Amino acid sequence: MVLDLLSPTTEKEDLGQSLRDTKQPPTKCQVSEQILPVPYYIVFDRYTDTFKAFILQGDCYT
Repeated sequence: MVLDLLSPTTEKEDLGQSLRDTKQPPTKCQVSEQILPVPYYIVFDRYTDTFKAFILQGDCYT
């Protein structure tokens, strides 16, 4: 399980909602999903006190 704290400046990256140039390093979400295949990816937004949980199904989080 990975627990990630969201930041307003990196929220889209942390949630896997942004595209990156192939020359840039992978996002935290990409590392957890594709490189380490972590079964659960959980994010916490401390500004709204909300959690979002994702489960790895195949090769992507749902």
